Amino acid sequence: MEEYLTETLNLLQDEILNGLTKEILGKYMPEKKLSLFKKKEVFLELAKKACEKDKTLLKTIYEENQELFALSPYQLELNLEITKTERKKWGEDGRLRIISYADVNKYGRTLEVPLYDMVQCAYLRKNTELIEAWRMADAEKAEQNRKKGAIKARETKRKRNVIRSEKRKEIEDMIEGWEMIDHDLCQVMKLAYWSLWISRLAKKYQLKTVHAITKEKEYAAIKESYYSLKNQAVELLAKTSFAKAAFYRPEFCNKYSNIRFCKKHFYQYQMERYEEDVRRFEFIHLHREELLQCKECHFEEKKDYYSLYYLEIADARIPEYTFSFHTPYEIGFTIWGDSAQLEQVKHEENDGMFRFGRALLEDEEIIYTDKYVVESFEKAMEKVKAIYENQTEEVRENSVIAI
Repeated sequence: MEEYLTETLNLLQDEILNGLTKEILGKYMPEKKLSLFKKKEVFLELAKKACEKDKTLLKTIYEENQELFALSPYQLELNLEITKTERKKWGEDGRLRIISYADVNKYGRTLEVPLYDMVQCAYLRKNTELIEAWRMADAEKAEQNRKKGAIKARETKRKRNVIRSEKRKEIEDMIEGWEMIDHDLCQVMKLAYWSLWISRLAKKYQLKTVHAITKEKEYAAIKESYYSLKNQAVELLAKTSFAKAAFYRPEFCNKYSNIRFCKKHFYQYQMERYEEDVRRFEFIHLHREELLQCKECHFEEKKDYYSLYYLEIADARIPEYTFSFHTPYEIGFTIWGDSAQLEQVKHEENDGMFRFGRALLEDEEIIYTDKYVVESFEKAMEKVKAIYENQTEEVRENSVIAI
């Protein structure tokens, strides 16, 4: 124990000794065979005499039994008139002495609660200027950290602005290169390019909804709005001369719901699940015809629910730039219709929740901000719409002249 606390310890002598049982006091008495039938006052008197004779005895007694006098967090805060935040901070950095921890059950969980030194608390209660000094030191440190943080934030912002400026210049140069080849090609490629980033933004917010606590609905709404923009762009891009459509049908392409097995097929399903880790939809896929003929089994089926329409935007004049998009079956059907008319393609699926794409990477978020991507996307949409509408008008005029 620190020397400056010794005086406080001596002032608390009566409180400490009175707080101990006769059995504990007896351990420190010269008369080892002192009868417990004697009154406690006898033990206290002998203990006081022993402490007067041995100036280190009280310190030994307290240190060996200090947990009996330990203060709870609430008691410490009340005695020192400090906040919970101050108590936690000063306890973590060692300014407040924690004697031990007690396990407390709260809301079904076991929490570790710190217990504090009574002697140090008494010392600080009499020397409140120390607590004020701690507060001033914390305030100065917080101000220093704030200034350092502000400097670091400015430097980070400067670096990000440089990166953003350089990358966006590269994008502009890329688009200028397309324009030099062909105006219509440039506009279509621009829309394909910004549709790609709209899709990645959508996937970013899809991932954020998984971990969101309070903003799940907000993130979900943003995700849906971005996917809506992407689907509009895909529908428009599909009408251009640079588009090539195909169809992807995975092995398990149908969706099954409201599933009910008879006893025989349920037992069969359990065996296959145990032996081969077969899932319900796989079991139905493997035994579909048999289950359809069973009068007791039931399931509802959405064909091609997990199938995807595939759109590729490319041109032989710029082979290094190819953009591809996957569209869910229900949305793609309204654009392309019967998939039998399209080339059937195979794709290798990625792991995780995004099977054919990815979310925006952390470094990319510096460049491809929501505002930048959405504004660029909307401008590109207007340009391609104008081209398509003009082409449609020309076709109509030519048809009239031909007639």
